Amino acid sequence: MINGPQGQGTGTLHDLTVHDQPGPPLALSWAVRSLPLVPLIAFLVVAWRRTGPRDQLIIG
Repeated sequence: MINGPQGQGTGTLHDLTVHDQPGPPLALSWAVRSLPLVPLIAFLVVAWRRTGPRDQLIIG
């Protein structure tokens, strides 16, 4: 069912072939896609540790 500015409508599709998803499985795609995130997180942790507040102030 379709709702639009001119009211409701219905339709059917005959002889429509739906194929499987092309390419690698979704889990593999997500794993490869998330690989650049690991060095980014490591960089942010190192930068945060270097610029974070210090426990002791060294004067002089």
